Amino acid sequence: MKKRMKRQTKKPEKPLSTPKPADDRTLHIEWPWSMTWMEYADEMLAFLKTQVGPGHPLHRKKLYVSAVNKDADAWYVEGEKEDFYAIVYFSRKQKYGGKLMPRCEILADWDAVLQRFAADHAEAMSKI
Repeated sequence: MKKRMKRQTKKPEKPLSTPKPADDRTLHIEWPWSMTWMEYADEMLAFLKTQVGPGHPLHRKKLYVSAVNKDADAWYVEGEKEDFYAIVYFSRKQKYGGKLMPRCEILADWDAVLQRFAADHAEAMSKI
């Protein structure tokens, strides 16, 4: 009578990796920022156009206002058809084209936007 030998199977040295969920690439608008009311979006853009002129980074750009920071008197704007992200500070002025206009901070990319909003929220929460 022959003894049956079990075939040995090797366990993988490393456990099979489970797929990781994609990083959250959603902009979380949290205090001190708040969402823009869509009812006022057109009025806000009209006002913005009166504040910026030739030489300003936002001049003649197709934009929409996504968020407002009342504490900093600032708006977060995005390009309508291009990857363009900026924060406009209405209470801070800077010379553009020889004329004082609202200071504009250009954010390099979507990662910079996400980091900025997270940092602003963390800073605001630390002051509570």
